[in-house]
Amino acid sequence: MSKTEKSKRGLIPLADLLPAALQHFGLEEKINETRARQAWERVAPADLRSNLRFYHFQAGTLYFQPTASLWAQALRLAKGELIPRLNETLGEELVRDLRVGGIRGRPRRKE
Repeated sequence: MSKTEKSKRGLIPLADLLPAALQHFGLEEKINETRARQAWERVAPADLRSNLRFYHFQAGTLYFQPTASLWAQALRLAKGELIPRLNETLGEELVRDLRVGGIRGRPRRKE
């Protein structure tokens, strides 16, 4: 079947549909969350990784639950250095902030 015959039948290439489908089904944010989590595992120092539990990514912000308030403060002090390193690892400006605690409008998770 020739290209013109396909276009007459209304077929659209998958590559043209994929970005819209990812956004429509909310998969783009999940993919970004996975990428951000992987970058965190590569970039963050071992002591931060072991004392801050990554639990969510939303609108450019990574959220963590600390094992103690000391680690919340350590994250606040280190985020100026960590955010650029995370984005460099990701190859784009995906991460804008690192936060400890709950997400606005969403209840905290209980373990």
